[in-house]
Amino acid sequence: MSSDTSHLNHRILVIDDMVELHQAFRRLLCRVPKMADLNRLESTLFGATATAPSPATFDVDVAAQGQQGLQLVRAALAEGRPYAVAFIDMRMPPGWDGLQTIEAIWREYPDLEVVICTAHSDYSDDDIVARLGASDQVLFLRKPFDAIEVRLLARALTEKWSLRQQARLRLAELERRVATRVRELSSLNARLVDETEKVRAVDRQLRHARHLEMTSEVSGALARELSGALQTLLAALDETHPVVEREPQASERPGLGNAMSRLRMATTAMLGVVPSWMARDSEAPPPTTTDLDNAIAEIVDLMRDGLDPRTMVEVDLQPLPLLPYAATDIKLALIGMVDNARQAVELTQTSSGRCGRISISTRLDGDAAIVTIADTGPPVPDTMGSTIFDPLFVPSDGERPGLAFARNVIVDQHGGHLAIENGANGGVTLVVRLPVQPSPKS
Repeated sequence: MSSDTSHLNHRILVIDDMVELHQAFRRLLCRVPKMADLNRLESTLFGATATAPSPATFDVDVAAQGQQGLQLVRAALAEGRPYAVAFIDMRMPPGWDGLQTIEAIWREYPDLEVVICTAHSDYSDDDIVARLGASDQVLFLRKPFDAIEVRLLARALTEKWSLRQQARLRLAELERRVATRVRELSSLNARLVDETEKVRAVDRQLRHARHLEMTSEVSGALARELSGALQTLLAALDETHPVVEREPQASERPGLGNAMSRLRMATTAMLGVVPSWMARDSEAPPPTTTDLDNAIAEIVDLMRDGLDPRTMVEVDLQPLPLLPYAATDIKLALIGMVDNARQAVELTQTSSGRCGRISISTRLDGDAAIVTIADTGPPVPDTMGSTIFDPLFVPSDGERPGLAFARNVIVDQHGGHLAIENGANGGVTLVVRLPVQPSPKS
């Protein structure tokens, strides 16, 4: 055991109803031996100053009853100078006995080391364990006790108390350091997760870029093949159509001329789309604006040659701003809607022989461009409903073709609106609404 006692808590409490014992404890634990004369004698005899440490001395408070001892414990705690050891008598009539006193003190201050002083076996070991638990903070001192025994107990238990407090402080410091390290590791782990997610995102972007590059190469090759095939087809039509008109029976087959004109219109429209398709896969971005009025005028000019002479086409185009969309899909959607009206009008003409009419108009309505395509063809049956916009819709004889592609372009890709309405006096009107500014869906 170390001889340095500077780190010890020297506060001791004696709780005993015998005042004589109070004085005895103070004499044993508070006495400071007078060493000056002995030191001078040793210096004279041996030529050296005594270096032996002074015996430990203690700060002793006393109480005659358990309740009074509890009050002293509370006061010491309030001062921040708690007792390290208490010598407690087992019998202290008329107040609490030793076990009651220990129980009361430990409820408020469980760190106190206790020495039970007794001359009688008032409680068995089992009784004490049942009351106080199997604690290493309880020792017994039998009366009458030896002076050296009291001093050794006081020294050993105060050092034990101090070591326990130091261990507790070190444990708290260790827990604080562990908590700090855990927070640092948690922060580091969160950063690692974030960096990992960034790496994964970059990897996904690289894979997507490689996929786009491969798709671009394939689609570019297909576009070039398609462009060549359409040019060949258009050249063949230009050669074939005049030959058909010179045949003697050509006047007996007027429908063939109309069919050839419609085929030329569709081929020319597709040939106009291919460059835009190829531009999507080139380094130069495709045009990002559409002149809707000009697009409709081009479609009408292409369509006129293939129309039945009995079909009237009325066009009323109001000035519209350039729309912030690529022209390719918009043109294809409009071609599909105009062709829907043409086929419906021809169905009516075939069945009734009456003249047909297609009316196309544009106007600006607030923040939207409105395109209206009306025809005098048969109305859409109520049973069909929205089926005409279904991608899997296949028209039967006498039915209008589907409008799935037009709806996909107008609604899904550009955030617009497409409605089909039956007229009160027959016929159908298609109403297209396209935002002047890009929508989130575009």
